[in-house]
Amino acid sequence: WQSQTSGQRKAVVSTQSTVTIQIGEIQSEEHRHILFELDLPNSDASTTFENYCSIKLAYENSISSGTDILLEHMRVERGKATSERDQLVDVQYNRVVAAKALAAADELGKVGELERARTTLDTALQSVQRSMSCRMGMSQNLMQDMENTRRGYTNMNEYKRWGKTIPNNKKRAIEKSEL
Repeated sequence: WQSQTSGQRKAVVSTQSTVTIQIGEIQSEEHRHILFELDLPNSDASTTFENYCSIKLAYENSISSGTDILLEHMRVERGKATSERDQLVDVQYNRVVAAKALAAADELGKVGELERARTTLDTALQSVQRSMSCRMGMSQNLMQDMENTRRGYTNMNEYKRWGKTIPNNKKRAIEKSEL
């Protein structure tokens, strides 16, 4: 498994049909978004809902000094093909678009390709601006982050002064952000 937002590998153990992801410590009221891709098999049209996978969170509860488990099923409603897109899914997609653009701009900046870095950020920014979730807080923050980061790629002096540090900070912020 590879983090969609940072490109960094995470600790993963895969045995047959089970994938285990170590997400580290998480505090009360904290949220983590784990994005994964799943190919759904063709389905019989007579089936309206199907469960394709289970998500299990096992954690050490410091208050009860025991292990607690939360279990959820991914329930998919199968129906006619539609062009409707879920707004929350769209926001997460925007996070992936922004993170990939920031990573690519970072690599381009390291080799002095500042114009290509700006173009990469502009393309991602336009994608988020055209998305159905562009008015949601997360998407607004992503657009602002990309606009601010773009300023660091104006010229080599700006890049050396502060532009080269911004993409990594923004990528980390995107990874930890909440809806």
